Amino acid sequence: MPDSSSVLIDADTARFLLSGLSIGVAARDAAGRPSIARACGLRLPPDRSSLRVLVVRDQALDLLADVEALGMAAAVFSEVSSHRTLQIKSTQTRVEPADGDDLAALDAQVERFAATLDAIGHAPEFTAALLGQRGQAIAAIVMRPEQVYSQTPGPGAGARLKG
Repeated sequence: MPDSSSVLIDADTARFLLSGLSIGVAARDAAGRPSIARACGLRLPPDRSSLRVLVVRDQALDLLADVEALGMAAAVFSEVSSHRTLQIKSTQTRVEPADGDDLAALDAQVERFAATLDAIGHAPEFTAALLGQRGQAIAAIVMRPEQVYSQTPGPGAGARLKG
């Protein structure tokens, strides 16, 4: 059950998040130095009270260490064709090994993202190389959403949507 500071992801937001987006996740260390990694997938548990942002472990070592140390992260989800972007922040974040459901979600995300990039002229092989997940160890950054912001370029950029 999410605690009172968590934001539940509604059905429309969930559809957007799972639609084949570019995903980045960031954290910081105790000295305030940032760490960032491209995520290769996302899984939403059925109750949508958390996000499981999937990263290639070896490409995200600093980020994973920062999340483990401080328990905070922010993730951005951007639609490449329109630049519609949401940012989700959490101070209730942890790292877990990816499980079989995560890996299935990762494969589905890569397919959707490849289709999105193909529609604007990039070959699926480009997407596979960009995400670099094939045959790699995957970690799940589990976030309980607390704040959601619109980061779509334009007059509403930075507007807090929830939390």
